[in-house]
Amino acid sequence: MHEWVAPHLGKVGQMRIALRTGLVLAAGLMLSGLLALHQRNANQTHIQAALVSEARAIESKLRQRIGIYEYGLLGARGVITVTQPAPTRALFRRYSETRDIDKEFPGARGIGFIRRVPADRVEAFLEVARADGAPDFAIRQLAPSDAERYVIQYIEPVERNRPAVGLDIGSEATRRQ
Repeated sequence: MHEWVAPHLGKVGQMRIALRTGLVLAAGLMLSGLLALHQRNANQTHIQAALVSEARAIESKLRQRIGIYEYGLLGARGVITVTQPAPTRALFRRYSETRDIDKEFPGARGIGFIRRVPADRVEAFLEVARADGAPDFAIRQLAPSDAERYVIQYIEPVERNRPAVGLDIGSEATRRQ
């Protein structure tokens, strides 16, 4: 022991002081460790609650956004339904002109109509599509496929979506699923 630790107590007294100091130090370290563990758990609980809350808010906004798109598609379905046996390019364009796509459907590049085309009806479909104001209409595939096609027949505004016209979205496995 050092002489500055109360030299008048003798060796036994000094050892008791050293033991008490060690016990106080050990208790302080243990208490600090327990408090740190408690704080870590409290932080984890807080973080988890904040993440759940944020996830719910994002989910709600996403559902709302999808609902907005759904209303637009239901409107398009109404146009397509009342024009049976088939809608026309001009009618679909007129319908889209009644909508402010950028304002009503934020984030969407446009609104379109995808035609399911059985593999054995491709040529007949192309004849009808070309006669409907698109003489150069062609089907493009993302990957070769002989299965039925899901072709983007109409999309508005066509000016910013021209590459999508004629695209068989069913030709790519993930999109098909």
